[in-house]
Amino acid sequence: MTISKRLLILLLTAVIALVIVATLSFTQMNRVYKAADYGNENVVPSILALDKALKDFMTVRIRVYRHITNNDPKVMADVDATIVDSRKNVEAALKSYEPLVMDDEDRRLLEKEKQLLSQYIDALQPLLELSRQGKKDEAIKQLDKVVPLARELQKTFEDHMHFNEKLGQKVAADGAS
Repeated sequence: MTISKRLLILLLTAVIALVIVATLSFTQMNRVYKAADYGNENVVPSILALDKALKDFMTVRIRVYRHITNNDPKVMADVDATIVDSRKNVEAALKSYEPLVMDDEDRRLLEKEKQLLSQYIDALQPLLELSRQGKKDEAIKQLDKVVPLARELQKTFEDHMHFNEKLGQKVAADGAS
């Protein structure tokens, strides 16, 4: 074999090795980028949607207390409207979360939130009716039955946000490694 052929083979081998190294580097960088960007594309929007749902839920709770403590029918009607609006906002926030669901545990937590919200709203109806009728003491007693359900829903929202936080940390750690 001549020197020129040997040099050509050596050059071809070097080019092939460079292409392989570049391909592997690009693949690795793409993997790290996806892991790092996961927080921007899923974790942050997930936590923001859940935070909005929690804030709107807390608004519902506050409005219920305001309803019970108020005797002015006009103010109670206004508060009724804000309760309905806030409930719709919670439902919209949970709906906006649906495309962000990543796995079965995420889906389970979302379904639990929807179920608890429905139970809570159903449990509020008799309480609000008593309040509208001016039976404030009875409404307050009824409220004591609703509070554990509200706390459970609030805790579920918080657990769900922590779940997303841990998921983001796991993916970030995978990307870093």
